[in-house]
Amino acid sequence: MKEYVLITGGTSGIGREFVRLFSREDNVVVIARDIKALIQIKKECEQESQYHCYIIQKDLSDEGSVEEIYQELNEQGIFIKTLINNAGVGDHCLFCEGNLQTYQKMIQLNIRALTEFNHIFIQDMVERGKGSILNVASIGAFQPGPYMSVYYASKAYVLSLSEALYVEMKGTGVFVGALCPGPTKTNFQQRAHFHNEGLKVKQADPSFIALLGYEQIKKRRVIVINGVVNRLMILGIKFLPRGLIRQVGMIIQRSRSID
Repeated sequence: MKEYVLITGGTSGIGREFVRLFSREDNVVVIARDIKALIQIKKECEQESQYHCYIIQKDLSDEGSVEEIYQELNEQGIFIKTLINNAGVGDHCLFCEGNLQTYQKMIQLNIRALTEFNHIFIQDMVERGKGSILNVASIGAFQPGPYMSVYYASKAYVLSLSEALYVEMKGTGVFVGALCPGPTKTNFQQRAHFHNEGLKVKQADPSFIALLGYEQIKKRRVIVINGVVNRLMILGIKFLPRGLIRQVGMIIQRSRSID
């Protein structure tokens, strides 16, 4: 079987940068919903690299989508040696004012599809005695997130799952880690309905975040957080009272905008 790197949400933001990095030295499978964007990134990859780019149009919030992807890859004789679970979605509003269907899709994409990807592909990796999985979480995984309650909770799940699998996979040749970026210059904020006034949040460049993830896999580091400020904030969370953490999170999210 031919070896590939699989990247979900690979047509924009951090995912697109992951595709650009890995396609320089590996065959890649790119999964996203937008077929035009997929065709464009396939064209770019194969113009700039000698490696193959295999694209799959799929909405991962649809039940059964992960199994369909796995079956298609098996039919194509493709073995996934590195899995980048990058696709994710959020929403910014009071929980009681949010749409239940939006929350359900968020859980399906951020938690269920990610879990299915891990479970299906990790078995093949263990059987071959090699492989890597990088689950993209968030610095929000370390704390509650008023006004983004379901999103933060979903990323806490991603972090917890990744750490547990990292321990379980020791000695198998398979690595599992969690990349926990802070705010990043992608279209995530617009999709999550952030407003344009209030506290300005400095955002990292997606190419920098993708490079951190790329190096994380090479060095097999279980958790990576970008930026000194973000790391100090996470460190402080361990020592501050939970009540204070909740209140600070509420103030930041309620007044947050993008810059």
